[in-house]
This record gives sequence, structure tokens and C-alpha cells, in this order.
Amino acid sequence: MILNTKQSAVSDRRQAGVTLMELLIVLVVISILATLAAPSFNGAIARSQVSGVRDSLVSSLQYARSEALKRKSPVSVCSSADQAACAGNNDWQDGWIVFADTDGDSALDGGEQILQVQYAENRVTTYAAAATAITFNRIGQATAGAGDYSMCHPDQETTGRTLSIAVTGAITRSSETIGGC
Repeated sequence: MILNTKQSAVSDRRQAGVTLMELLIVLVVISILATLAAPSFNGAIARSQVSGVRDSLVSSLQYARSEALKRKSPVSVCSSADQAACAGNNDWQDGWIVFADTDGDSALDGGEQILQVQYAENRVTTYAAAATAITFNRIGQATAGAGDYSMCHPDQETTGRTLSIAVTGAITRSSETIGGC
């Protein structure tokens, strides 16, 4: 049997691509899967933001403790709304400052040097903060502000993390989910 080479070449070309209908079906399936997966991504993003803010605060606290040991004088971390003065409340969501607290009163006074400034990256709220400032003395102990600090995401009420500061200056992080933010 003799095949026409022109007919076989034409039939091969027709089978090489996808039809518009096949492409539309694939796009519909992808959009349905993306719609189903979006809520779980929102939860993961919220958990990541809360953990990021907690870890930033832990980093600043560890820095303050190491500076207190290095300087052999008190260093404090306080909540700050403008990153120029202590806020005087336990609302850490706007950021915080680390400063050399030469008189050890946990308040930024004239002449005391600001060592680090942390701006609010995400609007993560603290709802059970232990104090407005944490002060480490010359041997690294927390002379003010020891206790638990909890943070949660405003859009995800069950997404929260806690850090604890012991009187010894040890800082521990929890990976629990907190209810009732």
C-alpha cells in the first residue's frame, strides 16, 4: 500500500497542538484549584508574619542583653510609636527601640543613646504584653519586664505566638497557636 506523503504530513501537523477548548478547560481547572488553595495560603502568611515580628523582637532583646553584658551597664528595650521615645504603653505593634539605659529606670532620658530602632513591619498586635519596657542589667538579668509577651495577627484570631523572658534573661519562643486574639 502506497501512502501519500502529503496527507500524512498534514495529519501529523494537526495533532501537534492543543485546541482552544482544551486550553480553556485547563485554565478553568487551575482557577478552581487556586480558589480552593487561597484560604490556606492566607493562614500561612499570617503565621509567618506573626513569627517574623516575634523573632524580630527576640533578636532585639538578645542584642540588648549582649550590649548590657558588653557595656557593663543597663540596656533597655521599650515600645515606641515614633521610634524616638518610649510609648509608655504595652502596645509593641508600632515598633520598639533599644537604648543604653545608664540610670536603669527603663525610660529613655536625655543623653541616653539609642542603639537600635525597629519599625513596625506588619500590623501584628500584642494583647498580653507583660510590660512597656524590658531592662537587662550589667550581668544580663532582666531587672524589668520579665514575663510573657503574646502577639497575634489582626485578621487571623487563632494565629498567635508567645515569647517569655525569665528573670535570668533567658528568652524562649513558643510555636503555639493562641485563641482569643
